[in-house]
Amino acid sequence: VMAFLSTRRQKQTSSPEVEWNTEASCWDVRSYLAFIEFIRSPSMSANYVQQLWLSLPPHLQELYRDTTSFLSSQVLSLEGPEHRAIHKLLSTFFSGPRMQRLESVIEETATRLLLHIFEKHADGTPWDLVQQYAHPLPLSVIVRLIGFEDSDKWRLKEWTDAIEVLFGGADPLPQRFESCHKAVEEYQQWLRLFLDIHPQLPEDCLLQVLLDAHRDQLITYEQLSSNLLFVVAAGHETTSSLISNSVLLLLQNPTQLRFLMEQLVESTPHSENTALSLAVEELIRLSTPVKHLYRQAMAPMVVGSSELGSQVNVESGASVRFLLSDLNQDGVLFDSPSANAARLELTRASASKNVSFGFGRHVCVGRHLGKMEARVALTTLWTRCPQLQLAMHHASAVEWLPLSSLHALKQLLVTH
Repeated sequence: VMAFLSTRRQKQTSSPEVEWNTEASCWDVRSYLAFIEFIRSPSMSANYVQQLWLSLPPHLQELYRDTTSFLSSQVLSLEGPEHRAIHKLLSTFFSGPRMQRLESVIEETATRLLLHIFEKHADGTPWDLVQQYAHPLPLSVIVRLIGFEDSDKWRLKEWTDAIEVLFGGADPLPQRFESCHKAVEEYQQWLRLFLDIHPQLPEDCLLQVLLDAHRDQLITYEQLSSNLLFVVAAGHETTSSLISNSVLLLLQNPTQLRFLMEQLVESTPHSENTALSLAVEELIRLSTPVKHLYRQAMAPMVVGSSELGSQVNVESGASVRFLLSDLNQDGVLFDSPSANAARLELTRASASKNVSFGFGRHVCVGRHLGKMEARVALTTLWTRCPQLQLAMHHASAVEWLPLSSLHALKQLLVTH
């Protein structure tokens, strides 16, 4: 891939690969090639919450020190041996073959949700695909995998929403930290009570796996509790947005939707369909649920090629922002003879190179589960709702969440 990109880049006359964003005080990375160079560097730190915390006034830094420590213990923020230990635990738990065994459970959950929707909207009234299908499906699955009670899923979502607002909300940073601090305190109190009243857990649940690792002194209790909440967030928010964004993309591209429907007719339950898997990769690429990732340079870096005139010197301590939508639409890698990178093409051969689930040492540990959930959710939806369409007579049929961190729908009104 790197050799291919280098050759293609010489012929490319596009926007700068890396440029300084004065308003955001960071380097914006828009090209796939530059992203790979950055993300592979051992000089890049992933602890963005630490950067946010350091921008607070001193008295607020002290007030939110414990909350920052809690969030910094998540696998997405850690580096070095601590990161490798937790990443290995989570990657093993969320391995592809293990997640594949959940396909029937996911399909049953999706079917149950749709049957409830059919009953509630038998008169043909519009229903919200986000709140009634895309949210509860992955949330129910991830809560079950962790070992929590299904009745706790909406409370857990409230806490993870408060953390997401810290990273992408529009309110002043101190206000976002306050809401996040309150959510983390409530969650920690709840988790201790949950563990007290559930001394026996299923042996194959994630909570038991992390408790065993804590007992064996492989991870701290803070790392255990922090990563459980992180898995709740990562295990439903990204996939929920992926499902709802994909539905909207398909409804807006009827030719591509017809192709998907043809693949569903040719598929048999639980069989491998290469074309269908590639179509899901293309939807993942173009929907890009997470808008950007932040890193911090821990040492001076030189990125790019002086021969091509695109060399950039990044100073130690500088913030770097990877704009994932731009990376996933970089024409150097994703243009095809029949469609440029900004268009939906479900047969795009390079779609699996997308970076929606990250790349390198911090690649999403739940990517196998997320892809399978999206595939099952979409196939179940269109198998049972072949006439699905947008409720166009509603002015608010399509509403987006006002978050800078997520490309996520707040509402998607449809009829079946």
